[in-house]
Amino acid sequence: MSGTKYEYKNPHRFIRKNKYSFRMRRSFVINLIGLLVLYIGYLLSTSTSVIDPEYKIYFRIISATLFSVNIIIDKSISAKYTFPLLALFFMLTLNQSYIGANIVFIVMMSMSLELIGKNKSINTILIVTSILVFVHIALLMSGQIADTTTNFGNRLRSTLGFANANQASAIYLSFALLSIYAIHIKYSKAKLFFAILAVGLAVAVFLRTDSRTAMAGLIISAILMMANTSLKRYLWFRKALLLFAYITPLICIAATYYMINNSNREMNYLFSNRPYLYGNFLQNKSIWEIISGWKLLDGEDVDSGYLMLLSGIGAIGSSIILLLYLFNIRRQGNITLLMASTFLILSMFEAFLLRPEIPLSLFFAQILSRRQPASNASAQAKSPAIG
Repeated sequence: MSGTKYEYKNPHRFIRKNKYSFRMRRSFVINLIGLLVLYIGYLLSTSTSVIDPEYKIYFRIISATLFSVNIIIDKSISAKYTFPLLALFFMLTLNQSYIGANIVFIVMMSMSLELIGKNKSINTILIVTSILVFVHIALLMSGQIADTTTNFGNRLRSTLGFANANQASAIYLSFALLSIYAIHIKYSKAKLFFAILAVGLAVAVFLRTDSRTAMAGLIISAILMMANTSLKRYLWFRKALLLFAYITPLICIAATYYMINNSNREMNYLFSNRPYLYGNFLQNKSIWEIISGWKLLDGEDVDSGYLMLLSGIGAIGSSIILLLYLFNIRRQGNITLLMASTFLILSMFEAFLLRPEIPLSLFFAQILSRRQPASNASAQAKSPAIG
């Protein structure tokens, strides 16, 4: 009886709660469909050529439309994206680089996921990535795509049906790290088992495709997580981890510059010719192009997130991105700090974070977009696997 009175005394609160729940469900469905269209479309077209690669643009248009509709009908979208979007649109207009367009797309995807919250958005990305992995395995086992070999950097590498072996490693690294992070959100034995399965599958793919960068990323994450499990109770460790997250992009930029200026046969062999290619990428670029960015020609891109970011939005835009990262990282929990640091180290050798169709890019944007909820502290304490 008291419950009935309470509901009638607070009808507006009851209505608001139901409206919010409906908006949450609607936003979840729209984002889920949008991500499925984008990721599966990329897998079937550009990645494996099951269908004409030119169809990639149509999948992107459909998903962009869904994300845009969700942003427009959601009245609670934060204004924190306004300045970054305006700056990115300005740089995009200035040099017409597809990298700038990719970053705008990633920001738009992150905006669309705003309403459902950080934790549910990560779970949504994991669900779609799991479906993506399942579809790839099904295509491979059914013979729709063939496992061929390719020569890259004087190394014979299996492609697992992808146009590039690195595409396979990017998807399976996303799958593994998202599964690990899902345990951090809310620990359960089922999630732990799923994460172990995902990591095992990812390692098998990395070994098959000889993906050293992705394997290194997984190893770095494991080392940092084990350190966090043992040392998270100490304040000095939190400060050290935060300092590491602060200086990682600066160290990686300096290391990239060092590789370019000290390229030799041994270094090129170790890093699959990347130092030589990085040097050629920056050759004959004017001061203005370095400051504002430049339009890439077909086949001109390189496997460096930092150099690709420089080409897309220039030193000015890159500095804005760096400042936004430094501002947001201080509010994050330990697991987010170590994940972000791992991604930035990988960006020295891959441009995963600048490609909307690779789940890692949206994963990175989401873990940095909002403060870790305080409720996650209890989940961390209960999880012996991640701390």
